[in-house]
Amino acid sequence: MKSIDERIKNLPPALKKEVEEFVNSLLKKQGKKKGKKLRQDWAGAVAHAHTITNN
Repeated sequence: MKSIDERIKNLPPALKKEVEEFVNSLLKKQGKKKGKKLRQDWAGAVAHAHTITNN
């Protein structure tokens, strides 16, 4: 099987442009995901819920 680079080289210019736009959209989407931090504000609520259910 040919590499992705070889297959892209064989595409006509219009399709190469579509591939470029698609890759850019994937990179943009990936960049958005990196910026999010893990929320842990629920941790105290879980401990509190355990106390309520055991009483």
